Amino acid sequence: ALYTAGQAAFHEGRYENALEYLTRSYELSRRPALLFNLGTTYDRLRRDAEALAAFQQYLHDVPEAENRLEVEARIAVLREAAARSTPPPAGVRATPPWASPWPGTGRLKARRGPG
Repeated sequence: ALYTAGQAAFHEGRYENALEYLTRSYELSRRPALLFNLGTTYDRLRRDAEALAAFQQYLHDVPEAENRLEVEARIAVLREAAARSTPPPAGVRATPPWASPWPGTGRLKARRGPG
């Protein structure tokens, strides 16, 4: 139900609502394919750092993804944009709430619970 609501909101252009539904759906199911949907939604909202994190995690979790080349191309664009932009203001989170860094790598992994 959450995924369906998120898809409907996305297709209607209600990206903030879509993000809420898809995030909750991912938190409950941990289905890696939802990371692609989250990345796309963050991308539409121009939340580049969060889109980048979601797409990177998606490719990590689904290494044989059929859309890998498309996602890698979008990652390259987002990295270029990040290199040209200024860091977020203090208190603004650049990492999605469902992600945390892997110790010592700087890569992200999905968290396994709230918070």
